[in-house]
Amino acid sequence: MRAAHINPFIMATIEVFDTMVQCPLTRGKPSMKKGNLPEHDITGIIGYTGLAEGCVVISISLPLALHATSMMLGKEVNGIDHDVIDAVGELANMIAGQAKKHLEALKLRVTLPTVVSGRSHHIGYPEGVTAMCIPFDGELGSMSVEFALVEVGTVVV
Repeated sequence: MRAAHINPFIMATIEVFDTMVQCPLTRGKPSMKKGNLPEHDITGIIGYTGLAEGCVVISISLPLALHATSMMLGKEVNGIDHDVIDAVGELANMIAGQAKKHLEALKLRVTLPTVVSGRSHHIGYPEGVTAMCIPFDGELGSMSVEFALVEVGTVVV
């Protein structure tokens, strides 16, 4: 995985959570994942196609997801429901949209996100790929962005 594939998602995550959720995030130390369990209870999965293929996983802790949903809807939300699933999908979509601007020159495309929730859900990473996890912490909860990408071509610039 190249930094050019990852950095747009890191920047977009920080920007979206700062502006849309009013929750500044601090990036933690990247690590390679063991297994295919996401870091948190609610996950937005973004497909990645083009000269690199795989997925980007936006995994959000319950407290942060509830806060984000409350901010987006303008009303307090206390548990996982349809609104929370929709809000996490919208956050993943905003992150993907921001990142997409920087990926087109690399001939990469992102798909609409799919949201999964519940303890111990599994992510279908590409076969033979170890995902990289970048954690983020904020006052209102934690989240992570996970990358499982395989390069399938090269870009001539």
